[in-house]
Amino acid sequence: MRLRHTLLTVALAMPMFAQQPMVFKDSTAMSPDEATKLIALNAIMNADPDRGMPLLEGILKGNSSAAMKDRALSVLTQSKSPRAQQVLTDYAKAGADPELQLRAIRYIGRTGTKDAQTQVAAIYPTVSDTRVKQEIIRSLMASGGSDSLLNIAKTEKDQNLRNEAVRDLAVSESTPAATLTAFYTSTTDQAAKKQIISGLSARGDAKTIIELARKENDPVMKSYAVQRLSGMSRNQAAMDFMMELLK
Repeated sequence: MRLRHTLLTVALAMPMFAQQPMVFKDSTAMSPDEATKLIALNAIMNADPDRGMPLLEGILKGNSSAAMKDRALSVLTQSKSPRAQQVLTDYAKAGADPELQLRAIRYIGRTGTKDAQTQVAAIYPTVSDTRVKQEIIRSLMASGGSDSLLNIAKTEKDQNLRNEAVRDLAVSESTPAATLTAFYTSTTDQAAKKQIISGLSARGDAKTIIELARKENDPVMKSYAVQRLSGMSRNQAAMDFMMELLK
């Protein structure tokens, strides 16, 4: 029993499992036996991916606990095997198991590569599940996929999803201020405009907010921009603009 407990502790402490797993609807902790198998599987995948892949796929398709399947997806992420990457992509695309789909999308997004951005962005138009769309938006934000977020912000019909995409687009420092300015001036959606101003405020970009406020003809939106600037008391440009408004 002490050996099993030790193995479980080692498995959970391994760097590749350091990130907090997503909460599954039927989430259960890995048993000591599963933790032991996972250590063995990880070793085989590192030594001989072709030999390990059938075993890993068996775990994902079988009756293992949700936690075990989650860690199996993590092993796929760590592997450079083309087959491993394909299986991870397949789970991200398939909606047969929504919980694993969500997790696969998150793992792909965490790689932060351009290929990852392209992969998850391509999935977005093919799904109708709101949770999956939200996970794709978060994944794109985490990986700096500004162009894809902008496309979602422009085309998504669901107000809540659109707002989420705009918010993540605005707060991401990988999004150029010029991109946000162009989107702001092209949209009539007040909610989207507020998300952009809020995001710029969170980034501390008083300069861009001032530019938008000066050109804004809608008194409601101008007031909102000024309100956000008023909270940036240590920003000289913001305070100079406050003085300008009082003249």
